[in-house]
Amino acid sequence: MLIKLILTGGTIGSIPGDDGLVAPNTEQMKGIVDRWQAAYPKEAGEVTFDVSIPFQILSEELDGAKLTQLLYEIEGVLRSSKNYDAIMICHGTDTLPYTAAMLSILFSWAKIPMVVVSGNYPLDDPRSNGLVNFAYGIRYLQMQPKGVSAVYRNTDGKTYVHAGQRLLVQPTCDGDLFSIGQRVLGYFDEEGTWVPREEDAAEQSRDFETLRSLGMLPTEEDPIHPISKYANHICMIRCFPGKEYPDLDQSRNGIEMKDMIQAILIETYHSGTVCDQTAFCRFVRQAQGYGIPVYAVGTLSHGTPYATTGVYEELGLKLLPDCSPVAAYCGLWYLTGK
Repeated sequence: MLIKLILTGGTIGSIPGDDGLVAPNTEQMKGIVDRWQAAYPKEAGEVTFDVSIPFQILSEELDGAKLTQLLYEIEGVLRSSKNYDAIMICHGTDTLPYTAAMLSILFSWAKIPMVVVSGNYPLDDPRSNGLVNFAYGIRYLQMQPKGVSAVYRNTDGKTYVHAGQRLLVQPTCDGDLFSIGQRVLGYFDEEGTWVPREEDAAEQSRDFETLRSLGMLPTEEDPIHPISKYANHICMIRCFPGKEYPDLDQSRNGIEMKDMIQAILIETYHSGTVCDQTAFCRFVRQAQGYGIPVYAVGTLSHGTPYATTGVYEELGLKLLPDCSPVAAYCGLWYLTGK
């Protein structure tokens, strides 16, 4: 099996310096292959790696420029005449959900699988799950799956396989990874046995249905375009009590918000509702008056309709049901960030 291994840094490819601060290290990144071969000699004989390092960063430094580099790297692999069987990306955990979602959206047409892995501590730290994530990432790729996934061992001892477009931002002060609605693809238990999560074809296709209808899902014929370094043209709003919606007539750095913002993404409460309905309606109407589309993520295709959600259709809100906020953000970033 020939795997294109793309190393980008992150904790999994870092070591503490003399000052005790963790930073990316080239030898540490490359050394993960040797560590894996020593720990899993039987599987090592079945895999060959072609390694590249497009950049070395801690993942909190990720921006549109770095993402564009990675996208071009992967596009080159997918369009290469070389017969790769799979792609693995070593990444930092902080922004792994964003990269995994972007790859899922832009390369939904890919004919070979991709896995993104990371580590919660540097590999030399006995608490690290990095080598386990790497090993099970390879094991999952050997199962010849489809699409983009992330493989990560949580503190419950199970190594979960997440669909890239379903990942959520990690909870504050929590080292585990989760998928929207706990809809993981499956997991490897403590003994290494694969336990798939049963789901029907309709559930799988629903992930991309809405994104495709809104033009957020490129095809194989569409070449990748650069992403804007910053996403300040997207106004992302999260609901909480006491939330005040912005006035689009206000200026920031001498530019009126209505001239800067190209899309608004509202993350609702878990039930699909929003805070302060009167102010919300006023804000949406103001945005639409300036031709700014307003999207809402957090609604469910099978959710309970509340009295406060009845205005969504009247307002012409663009609903993204059953969609991870991360995937919605990444889809909009790519769609509007040329």
